[in-house]
Amino acid sequence: MTPPAPPPSTPATARRGRGSRRGQGDGGFTLVELMIAMTIFAVLLSSFGLLFSYSLKAYNFSRARTMADQLGNAEIEKARQLTWDNLGTVSGNPPGTLVANETVTVGNAVFTVTRRVELVDDAVPVYGYNTGANYKRFVVTVTSSAMSKPLQYETIVAPPTEPSLYSGVIRATTFERNNLLPGVTITVKDGPSALRSDLTNQVGLAVFAGLLPTTTAAPYYSVLPTLAGWKLDPADLGVTQQVLAAGQTQSPTFHMYKPVTLTVHVVDVAGNPVTSPTTLTVTDTSGNTDTRSFTSATGSIVMANFGATGDFIPNHAYTFTGSSLGYTTSPPSTEPPLAPANYPTGTDAAVTVTIPIPQRVTTTFNIVDKNTGVPLPGASGTVTGGPEGPVSFASDATGSAVLQLLPAPYTINVSSPPPGYYSYTGTLTVPNSATPITTSILMKPYDPPVTATFAVRNGSTLAPLPSVPFTLSGGPSGTVALTSDALGAATTPLIPGTYTVTVSAPPSGLQPYTGTVTISGTGTSTIDLAIMGSATLRTKDSVSSAALANVPVVLVGPGGTTNLTTGALGTITASLAPGTYTLTVASPPVGYAVYAGTLVVTTGTVTKDILLVKRTDVAFTTTRATDGNNLGNVSVTVSGGPSGTVTFATNGSGTATQSLLPGTYAVAVASPPSGYSPYTGTLVVGTTAQSATVPVPSPAVTQTFRTRQNGTSSSGIASVNVTLTGPGGSYTFTTNPSGGSGSKGAHDATIVPGTYSVSVAPMPAGYSTLNTTSVFVPDGGTGSTIYIYLS
Repeated sequence: MTPPAPPPSTPATARRGRGSRRGQGDGGFTLVELMIAMTIFAVLLSSFGLLFSYSLKAYNFSRARTMADQLGNAEIEKARQLTWDNLGTVSGNPPGTLVANETVTVGNAVFTVTRRVELVDDAVPVYGYNTGANYKRFVVTVTSSAMSKPLQYETIVAPPTEPSLYSGVIRATTFERNNLLPGVTITVKDGPSALRSDLTNQVGLAVFAGLLPTTTAAPYYSVLPTLAGWKLDPADLGVTQQVLAAGQTQSPTFHMYKPVTLTVHVVDVAGNPVTSPTTLTVTDTSGNTDTRSFTSATGSIVMANFGATGDFIPNHAYTFTGSSLGYTTSPPSTEPPLAPANYPTGTDAAVTVTIPIPQRVTTTFNIVDKNTGVPLPGASGTVTGGPEGPVSFASDATGSAVLQLLPAPYTINVSSPPPGYYSYTGTLTVPNSATPITTSILMKPYDPPVTATFAVRNGSTLAPLPSVPFTLSGGPSGTVALTSDALGAATTPLIPGTYTVTVSAPPSGLQPYTGTVTISGTGTSTIDLAIMGSATLRTKDSVSSAALANVPVVLVGPGGTTNLTTGALGTITASLAPGTYTLTVASPPVGYAVYAGTLVVTTGTVTKDILLVKRTDVAFTTTRATDGNNLGNVSVTVSGGPSGTVTFATNGSGTATQSLLPGTYAVAVASPPSGYSPYTGTLVVGTTAQSATVPVPSPAVTQTFRTRQNGTSSSGIASVNVTLTGPGGSYTFTTNPSGGSGSKGAHDATIVPGTYSVSVAPMPAGYSTLNTTSVFVPDGGTGSTIYIYLS
């Protein structure tokens, strides 16, 4: 064969290229092949990672479930080991020692253990009743974030005996109006069984089984429903106490409500808000009332409560009575039962109460000249006498004033007339009509001035008084100042009308003057000034009559308040308007009491002695009544005398000094030191310094006394009437009529310690002399017999 021809020659570069490819194929990977290999490796690595993560999570879930299973089974075992009475939750239903919710940590895992115990009813027909407490079901739930779902374990526990045969049941049901209300906490307490509480379920029911029957010592169970924001209808308060017999089931029902906030809109007959002062009375169906007085620009009042402590209750009816401007809702307005919108989410309700205030009448006043009928602008005044009180008005540029008035009779007063016109007073009755009314007010122009003469005189002698200044005011001529001439007269032109005459600076010895005068024509009016009275006041000591200097005296009477001070000789003389004055010395000299009296001033001269009573220093000493020794730190009350009630305490040495007005006082030690008894006595305070002893008695002791023949040691005298008088008052007793040598003539007396005088009346037959005239009973008693001897 002919060998094949050799391949054609190629460039060097081509040869290098082919040689390079052969080198790659023999010695490594291309870049693409490397990337593909790395991607495959990454996918495999990720899969291995996910597989590891899932395996770890599955391990943790399995481990947590195992620990939860151990916890749950341990709870079941612990529950089975509890006594029947302890198998329950703390303050739960039924009650017991178990905690309802608890956090438990095992290793690094945290679990929540929820325990629930409920009574199971498994009635035995032969007994004829259901008790609802034949068994207890214990349910424990274990949850943890390390588990996908909780684990629950349950067991039934039977009682060791049959206590349920002697128990009863309370089935409490809660309503919101007529709808069952779940989630209400029911607490059962105060009965023979321990306190329990539970929530009503979805049908508003909470069952409390296995309750002991009520007894005389615990006569009822208090069944109390509570829910935040809700209250119990007062009508159901009577069922909160339940009496329970063995085997009995009580089924109280409770109606809960959310308090209503009530807005009352008060309107008149036209439906306009009543903005005048208003009194509103709300009454419930039981006759309870709530009265409010208010003034509102909108005619409304918001009531967040009914009465001091009550509520407005939804679905309850109320009556409303409103009063304003003399008008009253009659009969009271009875509104439909309160029904807040979107209740119970919303608790706001509103009612409208109408007060029969009639519609106001548009009333126009045309103020015109009486003679010409020309309108008079700028006049102002008031309308009075109506139910709304004074209403002000002013005429406009056309002489008119428009008012809205209620039907009623009114008085019209134009107190500020236009210049040149008299003031005006008239009457107007506004009818009960919707038709506007118009009335004309005729203003009278001033009359021409007349010459008026005034004569100023002494009111007692009628002698003319020259150079007396006085003023005329309040009349149409305005204020006019005049002064009487040498003949006591003054003349001036005045527009006829009524003026006020004032003499504020009269001549010495005469009183100021204020009066009125009506000027109607030319004539003379007299101004008679009354003379002043003269009063001489003398301040003296009430006992010695010695003058007391520089004493301030205050007089209040016809001339107002006058402040005087007696001089160095205790005397002062002042001119005063005649009349009766109250006279007071509020700042007497040191050691004297304040003074209050009256002073009657006439047109003549009067003298008044002001006798100031000096206080007496009384040095009190509190002593032990038994021995007269001083007793310190005792609170003493002195009362009933002219100084009133004074309470003070003696010092540690038992002394204290008080300044008291002379008189008779009661002295008392109401709270004596420990170990002593209260004391009452009488103290007469004189006009000179004195001392007083307050003997504080010790507690009474039992002391044996015996009447005995003088000079003997055993011969008792029977049936002797003995009276002991001392710090404890008077004690009268009769000694024993018979007995042995130690008891005949004896008597045990409960007596306050101290020294007592002894008297016997009548003397027993055969005896004429009392040999023992005083005895001393020490604190605690003598411990032996005190003998009273007769001969």
